[in-house]
Amino acid sequence: ARHGYPASQTAVQARGAVASRALPLFRYDPRGDGVFGSRISLAGNPAPAEALAATTPADWALGQQRYAAHFAPLPDDATAAVPMSEWLLLDPKSRGARTPYVVKPGEDEQRLSVSPALAEGALERLAAWQTLQELAGIVTPFTEQLEKDIRAELAAEHQAELDAQQQAAAAELRAVEEKTQAEIAQNIRRRLLQLATRKRS
Repeated sequence: ARHGYPASQTAVQARGAVASRALPLFRYDPRGDGVFGSRISLAGNPAPAEALAATTPADWALGQQRYAAHFAPLPDDATAAVPMSEWLLLDPKSRGARTPYVVKPGEDEQRLSVSPALAEGALERLAAWQTLQELAGIVTPFTEQLEKDIRAELAAEHQAELDAQQQAAAAELRAVEEKTQAEIAQNIRRRLLQLATRKRS
């Protein structure tokens, strides 16, 4: 009740906490095989390879009365307003020039601005989730660099194969040209001999 929702909604709020990354699921089995990262599991979280899932911590907070002071109606003519899900993924400079908002479900789907404090809290939750992703080896700078290295290696192999095919095609073309020139030269000699023989006759 202190959180501002009925007890019957506890399971719904718990699922929302996971879906919004406010309180993600995290499991570590020290008895598991491999190294530290391979013993971590983020199974049970939606879209574990993505930064955000369907909702944000601000959307989850919207359903609880204890966070009511962090929301205010957003004027229809408000400028630089962006959905909270987009605001979280902006670079720091772009975030500072925009106002994040969430949409309150209902018939009118009212847009509500998010307070700086709650927005900062959502950023902290996103950073914590990204740390878990890195620890679990799902998304890390190392895998990104490895992907770049693999792409570069495949591109080099592909280019080498293309070069070999071009060289083979060029060699085949040269062989055809040489054969054609030899046949032309042979035909010319034969014709010249025929002409010389006719003149003597």
